[in-house]
Amino acid sequence: MKETRFIEQNKEKWMELEQLLSTKNPDPDKASELFIQVSDDLSYARTYYGNRVVRVYLNQLTQQVLGSLLRNTVNHKKRLMHFWQEDLPGVIYHSRKELIFSTVLFIFCMLIGILSSHYDPEFARTILGAQYVNMTDENIRAGDPMAVYKDKDALNMFLYIAQNNLMVAFRTFLMGLFFAVGTIGSMVSNAIMVGVFQYYFISRGLFVDSALTIWMHGTMEIASIIIAGGAGIVMGKGLVFPGTYTRLQSLRISARAGIKIMAGIAPVILVAALIEGYITRYTELNNYIRLTFILLQAIFILAYFVIYPIRKARKGIPFRLDEQRMPANIPFKPALDQVKTSSAIFGDSFKTYFRLLTKSWKAFAAISLLFSLCSLILLHEDARLMLGNTEWFYDKLPTLLAWEDVISGSLLFLCCSAATATVFGWSWHSEPLLRAPGEKQNNHSFRFYAFKFTGSIFILLPLVASLLLEDGWGFLLFLLLLPCFLIWLTGWQLSEKSFAKASSEILSITFSGLSRHYSAFAGLGVIGIFFFLLGDVIFPLINVSVLSWNFRMGDDVYFWIQLGTITFFSSCAMFFLVPLLLSGMAFSFYSCREINGAIGLNERLRKQGLVSE
Repeated sequence: MKETRFIEQNKEKWMELEQLLSTKNPDPDKASELFIQVSDDLSYARTYYGNRVVRVYLNQLTQQVLGSLLRNTVNHKKRLMHFWQEDLPGVIYHSRKELIFSTVLFIFCMLIGILSSHYDPEFARTILGAQYVNMTDENIRAGDPMAVYKDKDALNMFLYIAQNNLMVAFRTFLMGLFFAVGTIGSMVSNAIMVGVFQYYFISRGLFVDSALTIWMHGTMEIASIIIAGGAGIVMGKGLVFPGTYTRLQSLRISARAGIKIMAGIAPVILVAALIEGYITRYTELNNYIRLTFILLQAIFILAYFVIYPIRKARKGIPFRLDEQRMPANIPFKPALDQVKTSSAIFGDSFKTYFRLLTKSWKAFAAISLLFSLCSLILLHEDARLMLGNTEWFYDKLPTLLAWEDVISGSLLFLCCSAATATVFGWSWHSEPLLRAPGEKQNNHSFRFYAFKFTGSIFILLPLVASLLLEDGWGFLLFLLLLPCFLIWLTGWQLSEKSFAKASSEILSITFSGLSRHYSAFAGLGVIGIFFFLLGDVIFPLINVSVLSWNFRMGDDVYFWIQLGTITFFSSCAMFFLVPLLLSGMAFSFYSCREINGAIGLNERLRKQGLVSE
C-alpha cells in the first residue's frame, strides 16, 4: 500500500486520538481502544515506511497515549458519584431481606426493653447502670432531665460520640463473622438498651421532652445501627449459606457487599454525632422545630435507603453488583514498575500481606508475645487495674502504653517495632514475585538484617519520641508523622544501598509523592480499625473465667491470666497491623519512584522499539 493511501485510510482515527488527548480528562477506555489501533498502524509503518515521517508521527502519538493513560486511569469524582447513585442503592436493594429482618428484630427487642422496664422498675439499673440512673435522677430533680447532652463542650462531645458510634456500628458488622449470631446478639443488646432508656423517661412523665431530644440525633444514629446489623447479617449469611461456593469464597462475596453498606452509613453516623454534639444540647428549642428536624431526618433515611433503591429497581435499571460474582482467579503478579492508583495499592497490599504472613506470622506472634510480657512488667499498678477492667481495644491501647518507666517502655516499643519492620523486609526479599525490575535474588546474611534493624531504630526514634509529649499532642503528632516515617522505613528495608544514600533517595520520593502516601495510609488506616475491633470481638469469646471453674486459683492468679490475655491480643493487633501498613507503603514507594524516574515505562517503550536503547 502506498504511504498516501495508508494515511488517507487512517488519519481520521489518528485525529480523533489527538483530540481526545487534548481534553482535560480523556476517557481511558476510548484512549485504550484507539491506542491498540494506532499501535497496529505503527507496527505496519515501521515495516513498510521505516524512514518516513508517518512512522515518527505515530511513534510520538503512541508515547503520548502511554503518558496520558498513566495520568488519567481513574476519574475519582465519577466513581464517587457512581457509588452513591448506583453501587450503594444496588447493594441495599439486594440486601433488603436482611435489612427488614434487622429492623423487625430491633423494634421487637426495643419493645422487650420497654415491657421489662414497665414490669420491673429496677431493670433500668441493670441495663443502664446504677451510676447513670442516679445521675439522671439528679438532673430531673434539678429541672434539666436532658443535662447529660450538655456535660461536655460541643467539639469534645462530637468527637467522643462519633468515635463511640462508629465503633458500635463496625463492631456490630464484624460480629457477623460468627455466622451472624454475634451481630444478632449485638442488635438485641443495643435495642433493649434503647427501649429501656426511652421508657425510663416515659415512666417519669417526660415522654415528649425526652423523645424530641433523644430522636433529634437518634433518628439517624439508630437507623445506622439497624443498617449495620443488616450488613453483618449479609456477611454472616455468606458463611451459613455458601451455595455453590466454598465458605471462604462466599464470605469474600458477602463481605464486599457488607463493607459497601458500612461505607455508606459512616457519613450518616458522623452527621448524627455532629447533631448530638452541637444541636441536641439546645433542649429549649421550640417543640415544632425539633419535631420538624426529626421528620426531615426520617424522610432522608426512608427516601435514600428504602424508596430510592426500590424505585430504581422497578424502573428496570440494572444494578451491576460486582460483589455478587466471584472474581476470576488471576495469579498475583504485583507490578513494581507501574504507577498505581490508591485502589490498586489497597488491593495489592492485602494480597502481599497474606502472602508474607505465610512465611513470617510466627515471628510477628513472637514479637507480640515478647512485647506483652515486658509490658506487664513495666506497667504501673493503676494501669494494670485499668487494663484489667477495660472492655474495648481503643480503651486498652493508651493504658497498654502507660509504663511505670517511660524510657524503658519507649525503648521496648521502639525495638519491637524495628524488629517487626526487619521481619517484613526479610519476608519481602525472600518472595520472588516481589522483586523489582533490575533487582537480583540475594540471600542476605544475618549481618545484613542486623544492619537493617539498627537503621530502623534510628528512623523510628523521633517518631516514638513524639509519644512522650503530654496533653494528647504527642499522639496527634505521632499520627501526622506516621505515613512519612513508614515510607522511609519501608524504603530502607527494601533498599540495598547504604543508610545515607538510601535515606537521601527515599526522602526525595517521600516529599514528591506526599499526597499519594497519605492517601494509601488513610485507606489502610481504616482497615487498622478492623484489626482492633477483631481483637475486641475475639477476646470475649475466650472466657478466662472458665479456668476458675475447673482449677483452683487465687484472685491474683486469675487477674494476671486475664491481664496477660488482654495484653497479648492487644499487642498482636498492633504488630500484625504493621506489615500491612508497610506493604501499602512499599507499593506507594515504587509507584512514586516510577513517576519520578519512569523506569518501567522506558523499559516497555524499549521493548516495543519506540525509544532507542
